[in-house]
Amino acid sequence: MTHDELLAICDNYSFKDSAEPVKVLRAIVELHKPFEKTIDETTYLFCAKCTDLANIPIIYPCEDVQAIEKELG
Repeated sequence: MTHDELLAICDNYSFKDSAEPVKVLRAIVELHKPFEKTIDETTYLFCAKCTDLANIPIIYPCEDVQAIEKELG
């Protein structure tokens, strides 16, 4: 699932009578935005937030995005 697809799901997802969980979910997805980096002529996607926190490149989708994707089905 792409980052844009995850954001679209967040925008179209509803939780009973509250929009707050959707706002929280979208904020998390936005933090874990992928960015491209070319290493030895190969382009990879890395998670911006996890890479920043770990101070090493973390492949996208990171564990957080994978958990969100799993729960959203």
